[in-house]
Amino acid sequence: MKKNFFLIVASLLLTLVIFAPMTNVKAVENNDDSQEVTTISIPIYEYPDNNFRAAKKEIAKANFHVDSSNRIVYEVVMNKGYTFESFSGLIMVTDLTSGLSQGRFTISGKSGSVQIAKLKNHQFYASISGAVKAKNGFGYSFDGAHLRWIYK
Repeated sequence: MKKNFFLIVASLLLTLVIFAPMTNVKAVENNDDSQEVTTISIPIYEYPDNNFRAAKKEIAKANFHVDSSNRIVYEVVMNKGYTFESFSGLIMVTDLTSGLSQGRFTISGKSGSVQIAKLKNHQFYASISGAVKAKNGFGYSFDGAHLRWIYK
């Protein structure tokens, strides 16, 4: 039973990785202006009274991109009327070329970055999740976001 469950979960995850949209990032080591960087903006929603079925209201965005040094850079931008208090999250990175994990990184603060190995022509996949807390004391969360890119 456990083996079948594991195989189903592994198959589902592999399918999600294979069919996930490619974030085209040409990360180069020199300071050449020809680099191309893509940013993903993840909406962060309010869940009143921890009721996850209640109507959601967007209170912030978490912006992520990969820079030319193969770093995942993030920033939390609060919407008008909300004041940032804290952010904590998790980034899990896999090198799809080798099939090896590149690590599990805990992130916190309004902005920051995580350095990924500079392996030329390797394709990477990063799964991102986290939670934002506003000054009014309510928690806001997001999950299911990802980046996929090739380091050049």
